[in-house]
Amino acid sequence: MEVKFIGEPLTVPGSQEKDESCHIGIATVFTGTGVVVTLPGVHTTQRMAYTDRIDQERHTQGLAPLTSDERMEIWRDAVDLLMDDEHVFIRPDPDRMDKAFEADELLQSIIPRQYIRFLFANNDKVRNAINMRGEAWRI
Repeated sequence: MEVKFIGEPLTVPGSQEKDESCHIGIATVFTGTGVVVTLPGVHTTQRMAYTDRIDQERHTQGLAPLTSDERMEIWRDAVDLLMDDEHVFIRPDPDRMDKAFEADELLQSIIPRQYIRFLFANNDKVRNAINMRGEAWRI
């Protein structure tokens, strides 16, 4: 799946192409569509920006806007990211590790796996799911 960005594209942490003026601290991944939102703000405003974009596209197609239930379903399927100069961190929902792993696979199409890590290692569900994949080094 091709990754599409709303905002600045992600770059490999520590790469020469990364410019300090474009430092992105958070992002939100929508795994079902391959969209990564990197707009300034918090994860909630990134989710809002994405569903607003969908509503704009639906409007141009003559379709009704998303219902509140449809918006909530899109929001629930999103995965939060945090970034620093060295890594991209996936913040998994312990009850939706499938989504975290989908986000991981999508990110690996643009960023080498060694730069992608998982947060919440102290949570048994998260730690066990990552260990089952043989990737404890990523937490």
